[in-house]
Amino acid sequence: EHCVRNDYTEDGLLITNAYNIGKNKVPERTGVVEASLIYPLLRGRDIKRWRAVPTLNILLTHSSSKPKEAIIESEFKQNFRKAYRFLNHFKIFLKGRPEYERWGQKGPFYELYRIGNYTFADYSVVWPEVGHTVAAAVIGKISTEYSGNKFIIPDHTCILVPTNHHEEANFLAALLNSTPAQVILRGYVTLHPSPHVLEHIEIPKFDPKAKIHQSLAELSLQAHQLRAKATESVFSSV
Repeated sequence: EHCVRNDYTEDGLLITNAYNIGKNKVPERTGVVEASLIYPLLRGRDIKRWRAVPTLNILLTHSSSKPKEAIIESEFKQNFRKAYRFLNHFKIFLKGRPEYERWGQKGPFYELYRIGNYTFADYSVVWPEVGHTVAAAVIGKISTEYSGNKFIIPDHTCILVPTNHHEEANFLAALLNSTPAQVILRGYVTLHPSPHVLEHIEIPKFDPKAKIHQSLAELSLQAHQLRAKATESVFSSV
């Protein structure tokens, strides 16, 4: 469940669902949920070259210890009563999702898809699923006002390559955003730059002892820092 509003109350975190996003509109509703279930949500439109900033949040019903399956309903109802009550208002809509029907309606009505160990990687290189090239950025945990440091959760409009090392992620981003790679990708990508684009670029395995690899990772990190400080117009040529 996407949410856009976060306010503290004595009982938990007050959220409002993003009712006007997506093809199937749902009623607007505000309610209190457990803050531990709210994560920053990254969409493809939030990603630019060297920068990825979530603009929404998501009520995540999966745990990092067992990410492929939603928390079982009896456990969820007992341990997250507020969130369960909030989601229950959308039960008809959630059970009517095409993906829920495609998977045989076997899991809880609030089950999500495309969630796995990769979702909770320490770092990932991401780019929009729709585009004519790859505009890559590195993501990791970020500080939130409502529940400390949290993983950024990419949605289905993002492509991601997970890694557990910051330098390796920046090394990959540097190569993907480089001019030679961009020339190759523009000749191959039509509209959906999926992970298969990596098959068309010879990317060496990251070697932390190689100076050129370290230099590329450092340049990527600097580019991310500059992008965060610069305006879109100033940075458009980088």
